[in-house]
Amino acid sequence: YIDRPGSQYCIACPAGSASDRGSATCTLCPAGSYSAFGSSPYCLTCPAGSVSPKPGASGCQTCLPGSFAAFDGLDVCAECLEDTFASGTGTVTCAVCHHHFFSGVAAPGSTACPVSVPKILLAVAVALAAVAGVVVLALRHGRTEGEYGDAAGQAAAASRGGRGAL
Repeated sequence: YIDRPGSQYCIACPAGSASDRGSATCTLCPAGSYSAFGSSPYCLTCPAGSVSPKPGASGCQTCLPGSFAAFDGLDVCAECLEDTFASGTGTVTCAVCHHHFFSGVAAPGSTACPVSVPKILLAVAVALAAVAGVVVLALRHGRTEGEYGDAAGQAAAASRGGRGAL
């Protein structure tokens, strides 16, 4: 910038600002951009995966694990949503937790999906619990084979030493 009218010499703007040729002032780079060196005629946009939160930045900050910046020129990294994660730095998107695992407990900003029981195992456990409940009812009420369905009746009969064991 030129600090006084008629001067032949330009003065370098500090990092984090820029000046058009012949301008009388330096202007701070807006949030989402930066200027690393003095005398820059323009500010550079922070690339996706990084941000500059405040005006006047001399560089960009890389998004931390659990967050992302999907586009160039952002001023804040977004936190990964529930059921998603970002394990590395400078991430441009969060990955979705594997669909065969429960991940509803993956809190926003997660860096990994929690390991849990696959959905199919839960379905099997629920089915077994239902059959066990029918068998318990059959045993309590002295029912015989076939009264609660073949499997439950056979199980009840077998538990009493009767025929039809599984």
